[in-house]
Amino acid sequence: MNQALPIGAMIEEFRIVQVLGTGAFGVVYQCDNTYLDETVAIKEFLPTDLATRQLDGQIVPLSEATTEAFCWALGRFLDEAKTLWSLGHPLPHRNIVRVTRYRELNGSAYMFMEFEHGRPLSVVLEERGALAFEELRRIVEPLLDGLERVHSSGIVHRDIKPANILIRADGSPVLIDFGAARYVARSGERSVFATYTPLYAALEQHQDIGEQGAWTDIYGLGATLYRAVTGTSPRSASQRLLADPQPPAREVCKGLYPEAFLNAIDRACALKPDERPQSVAQWRELLLGTQTPDVYAPTVVKPATRSRRDPVAEQARSSAPSTADSSSNQPHDEAEKTHASAKSSATKQRRGGLGSARLVVGMLLIVIAVGIGWYLLDHQQFGKSPAIIDVDLPAASADRPATATKYEQLAIAHFQRNEIERSIDLVDQGLTTTPGDPRLTVLRDYFATHLQVRDLMQQAQRAAQRADLEQSLELIRQGLQQLPEFPELTRLRDQLMQRLNEQQQAQAAERLAQARSARDQGKLETSLALIEEGLQLSPDNREFASLRISVQAQLQREKQVVAAKEEARDLLNDGALEQGMQRISQALALAPDDPDLIRLREQFQARQQQLHKTWVSEQLEDARQARAQGDDAKSLELLDQALVKAPDEPSLVSLRNAVLATMEHKRVKQLLERARESLARGDLDEALEYTQEALALAPEDADLVRMRAAVEAESKRRESLAQAILTARQFQQRGEFEQSLARIETGLRLDPSHAELLQLRSAAQREIQQQQRQRAADVLRQARQQQAQGKLKQAIALAEQALILTPDDARIEKYRNELTDALAQRDALAHILTECNAMLEGKTLDLDQLQQATSCFRRALAINPDHQPAQDALAKIGNAYAERASTALSEHDLEDAERALSALRELQPEHPRLADLTRDLDLTQRHLLPEMLAIQGGCFNMGSPSNEAGREPDERQHRVCVDDFMLAKFEVQVSDFERFVQDTQYRTDAERGVGGQYGCWTFDAENATAAWQYQAWAQWRKPTQQPPNRPKAPVACVSWNDTRAYIAWLNQQTGRGFRLPTEAEWEYAARAGTRSSRYWGNGIDQDACRNASVADEGHGWADGFPCDDQHEWVAPTGQFGANPFGLHDMLGNLWEWTCSVYDADFSGSEKVCALPTSDAARVMRGGAWNSGPSAVRSAYRNRNFPEARYSFVGFRLAQDTPTNGSQP
Repeated sequence: MNQALPIGAMIEEFRIVQVLGTGAFGVVYQCDNTYLDETVAIKEFLPTDLATRQLDGQIVPLSEATTEAFCWALGRFLDEAKTLWSLGHPLPHRNIVRVTRYRELNGSAYMFMEFEHGRPLSVVLEERGALAFEELRRIVEPLLDGLERVHSSGIVHRDIKPANILIRADGSPVLIDFGAARYVARSGERSVFATYTPLYAALEQHQDIGEQGAWTDIYGLGATLYRAVTGTSPRSASQRLLADPQPPAREVCKGLYPEAFLNAIDRACALKPDERPQSVAQWRELLLGTQTPDVYAPTVVKPATRSRRDPVAEQARSSAPSTADSSSNQPHDEAEKTHASAKSSATKQRRGGLGSARLVVGMLLIVIAVGIGWYLLDHQQFGKSPAIIDVDLPAASADRPATATKYEQLAIAHFQRNEIERSIDLVDQGLTTTPGDPRLTVLRDYFATHLQVRDLMQQAQRAAQRADLEQSLELIRQGLQQLPEFPELTRLRDQLMQRLNEQQQAQAAERLAQARSARDQGKLETSLALIEEGLQLSPDNREFASLRISVQAQLQREKQVVAAKEEARDLLNDGALEQGMQRISQALALAPDDPDLIRLREQFQARQQQLHKTWVSEQLEDARQARAQGDDAKSLELLDQALVKAPDEPSLVSLRNAVLATMEHKRVKQLLERARESLARGDLDEALEYTQEALALAPEDADLVRMRAAVEAESKRRESLAQAILTARQFQQRGEFEQSLARIETGLRLDPSHAELLQLRSAAQREIQQQQRQRAADVLRQARQQQAQGKLKQAIALAEQALILTPDDARIEKYRNELTDALAQRDALAHILTECNAMLEGKTLDLDQLQQATSCFRRALAINPDHQPAQDALAKIGNAYAERASTALSEHDLEDAERALSALRELQPEHPRLADLTRDLDLTQRHLLPEMLAIQGGCFNMGSPSNEAGREPDERQHRVCVDDFMLAKFEVQVSDFERFVQDTQYRTDAERGVGGQYGCWTFDAENATAAWQYQAWAQWRKPTQQPPNRPKAPVACVSWNDTRAYIAWLNQQTGRGFRLPTEAEWEYAARAGTRSSRYWGNGIDQDACRNASVADEGHGWADGFPCDDQHEWVAPTGQFGANPFGLHDMLGNLWEWTCSVYDADFSGSEKVCALPTSDAARVMRGGAWNSGPSAVRSAYRNRNFPEARYSFVGFRLAQDTPTNGSQP
């Protein structure tokens, strides 16, 4: 049954897209990462002989018996997953499939692997027969490197074969399926996947004896090479051990491959481990240590034809896996792992759970624990392949006599024909010739057990014929204790159990009929006993269970009725009539027609009627006495109790009405008195409530009517007073104090001494006076607003109005005078500002015009030093001086820049740009500052598309964002570097011989054998044989270390933060918003020579651009057109160092600068004068170590954008 997870299911962040393979131990899936562009292979541990998958996806043991085995196997799987994971750390190997992680999930475990695309070597060999030497060499050399890595980690693969070697599209091999791998240190413990392929497995794997190590894998790879050179499958170790030798490769392939190569293959295929090479390094020397002669041209060898049919080999071939055109790193079907018959017998769990969990798991996972010789019977004699004997035999010793083996084979053959006695005789004969032989001893015990069990079975059959089923079952039990899965015994046991069950069912049916008859006759106890006997015979019979419930319930009802009668009689005698009637009602519900219960109920009813009459008379008398004593409430209570039991008794009703009338009269007087008290306290609501309650009892009472009128009159007065107060407050809140005062006077007429009204009147009078003063203040405030807006005439008029309202206010009079003076001063300033502003008209002012405007505005400030417009105008003039100085600096007009800075210093000594511009002028005068361009940051697709001509594997296209930065317009020139050397006496890495080599890598036309190499005479002053570098030429022959020294000096001199650009910044600036291969386009044509100094056909470059750039070597900076960002020579002329470490996978280092202490290779970009079309691309990546120097490598300066926005 397929227990794989469905397509689309999730394993952590991975979604299953395909089931790659299934087997007895688990499932392998192809999965896609739902967050990243990643495909992986995931192996799920699911041993179907031990566990199963539930509906919710959880994996659980099949039963309690398999729990221990499953847990042990799961632990081994995780151990081995860790083993495989360790192969990829600290660095992965390109020729070994990598396990990236492992997890415990869903009750099981998972192994995550890289998904490898390729074709199995087995498919390649199936198509082509054999491979040529050079092709094999390209495959085997990387495999040897990978295998050496595996062994150095203490791991042995143990299943190397053609099907486990994938050949990628580029021809490189990768070793997959480490399912059988284990640590050498654990060689005493079997692997969870202890499978192997016999044709490619060493002898120590077949017999599971002796140590396994590197020599074991060398055998597997040697057998694989044997298949690749001969075109035929190798003999298995078991075949060769049984006198079926393997033809040596040196004889089969003589003349087709190097002799040493063939001899090394034969050495690797030696049966004895100590005759093979003991390490990969030792074998590599034998295999590939000599140069290949030219005579070994590519040759295809077709498979050879066997001269005779070999049944063992045929069986091995038939178990080989089928292959497709292409494959991934999915495991091949478990049929490829032989010993399927052993697995099948193991999964039956023949020993019923006996033995340790590890033994069970070892059998289920096809771990070979016995020797391989005993089951290979003579084919011609028996005419069919031998069966597997269900017994673990010790391994045969190397010196075991052949006669013992023959007796063993004959005994097994007779046993298979059910001739057990003959098998025992043959074993005894063998033990006579070979006393104490372990294998024959085990076989004799095994056969004797079978003979004894067969005798027990025959005795059981005879007992069954006598109908003595219990005796027969006991004999069967004894036999199954010895052989728990003996099929004849189990079948006989099942038949007898069926017969015994049929007898019991017939007896149970008879008991059921008897029990029902007894119940119908009222013999409930007898019926219940028969039911219990029936349940002993048929415990799960529902009819018995139902009948027992019915009979038990009927018995219980009878007992309850009898008890109820006794209890009711006792209650009648005790006078507990209500309790007795309740008990009788309960019993009648169980037995409605019981005459005793009916008579008892009539007796209770008669007694209750007699007692009722007596009780009503007593209650009436007590009520009369209570009324006579004035306790009307007590009297009413007694009457109500009596009326509950005698609602129609006239005497009770009459007395109750009289009591109620008396109580109502008393209540009316009481309520009237309380209303008067409430009115006196001023609590009108309470007084009205009492009055209304009393009127409900006596609506025509004159006192109550007068009380209600008095309460209503007082309520109206209070409402009028409250309304007057509320209205007065509202007028005051709106500032209408005169209207508020009128309402207050109305309220005082209702209550002249009302404290709140008196207080409100005083407040209103004060506010009316304050309003007069406030009007004057408001007018004055409007005057100040007009003044603030510069409307002095309007402000003067408002000040006059304020003086009319408050003629004695001296402050307002002073304010009016100040306004009059300010109006006169403003008129004078207006005339001057009109003249000054006229000077500032126009788009651009020269320095003379700016200085004239400065003088003019200073005259305005002489009249009013706080005049803001004049101050603002001078501030703008100061900014204009700074901008003029900055422009002059960028145009290298140093005289104009110095004049502008002098004027700025005199006008605004604290101007924020003055110090930086002064320093820039000084540095520019000393020729230290390069010309920098501001590059606005953004996001772009870094790398190249898959279809770009010349694309390299390390140009994966991905999205990258960069911040704003600045980049030099030109590459650093010789003159710039010379100033640095003169100032510091610096000697470059080329001059100091760093790395053990003086000079730099350059071209020497006079050296016919090695024109390109390190030349001691080559350095930054003379990088080629041409005349020494001109000052305007970009400096070359400088290492990455030299650039750091130059930048450190320049930053110290200028106070700036110059650096090299990151790789991402460089490509962003080189592309300048373009998406083509080069910023001028994709074509390989004459456009290149118009834009860059490159390798061109005009100067003899065979693979160069089809044009002439007019420069044989490096060109002076700025000779070619700039890219859209205004940058020159971003492609061609010189390679340019970046500050980033090279990372082929673009893992993030392209966006940051490397640590200075790192010795990793640094990225170089852009190509040079000697670079062809493939290198002269915006995406092309080059790299070298920090101490490397070349005549075609230079650098360009970068800088972070200043945070204050000022230009450098």
